[in-house]
Amino acid sequence: MHCSLWNLICWKLWSRRNHLIFRNELIQISTLLNQSVSLERHCKDVEIFKKESLFNTMLLPRWEPPEEGKVKLNSDGSVYMKTMQGKAGGVIRNHRGDWLMGYSRFVGVCSIHQAELWAISDGLAVAWGTWLQESDGEI
Repeated sequence: MHCSLWNLICWKLWSRRNHLIFRNELIQISTLLNQSVSLERHCKDVEIFKKESLFNTMLLPRWEPPEEGKVKLNSDGSVYMKTMQGKAGGVIRNHRGDWLMGYSRFVGVCSIHQAELWAISDGLAVAWGTWLQESDGEI
C-alpha cells in the first residue's frame, strides 16, 4: 500500500473532481487536506498492525495458478439488488498469472445464481477450442 501523503492528496484531488462532475458537490481544499493527513495516519497504523500482529500468519484466500502449460478460468457474476440487474464476467490466465483474455456482459434481470452461471457459461464458450479441449470442473 502506498500511503505517502503525496499519493493520498492526488487521490483525494481526483475524488474531488469526480464529486464535482458527477454529484455537483464541491469539496473544500482544507477538507481534502485534512482527510489526506488523516488517511496517512490511518495507513501507517495499519502497516504497524500488519507487522506486529498475527495478521501475517492468517491464511488469506489467494489465487492459485494452474499447472504449467494449462490455463485457469476465473469467473464471477453479480446482481445489483435494487434493480436485480445482473452482470457476468471473468478472466483466463496462464500458469504465470498472465492475463490471456477477459470477458464481461450485462445479463439483465436475474438471480445471483443465474449471473454466476452465465459467467461460467460465457467463460467456457470463449475458452472452448482455443485453450479448452477438456474440462475438470472444481467447486
